[in-house]
Amino acid sequence: AEDAPPSDAYDHDEARRYHLAIYTADEAAFETAFRRAEAAGIVWVNERFEGAPPEFASPKTWAEAGVCQQFRVKDLIDPRTKELGIVLEHEIRSPSHRCCPFSQASGATAPQVASPE
Repeated sequence: AEDAPPSDAYDHDEARRYHLAIYTADEAAFETAFRRAEAAGIVWVNERFEGAPPEFASPKTWAEAGVCQQFRVKDLIDPRTKELGIVLEHEIRSPSHRCCPFSQASGATAPQVASPE
């Protein structure tokens, strides 16, 4: 659409700094997601959360992500073309993250989604 913001609006417009939290189905999927993001070079540190409590931190390494139970990515890259698709902060979280709405305490279960191979 002509009135759509540019794909990198997150970086340039404070009012467009939305983000999403995504919960993986299990711990193995969480580690796989981190390893893939790390290999793609898209693990991102949001400076606003450096020094924050672990559940809101921005880990840089797998050891830190394992403790925080989350990590962040911002630049969504097309894996085939390596082109920037959109800039949108994502917090990828383990089902063990304390904010998970599908925790055992709530009795809810996370929806299952097929992973791309």
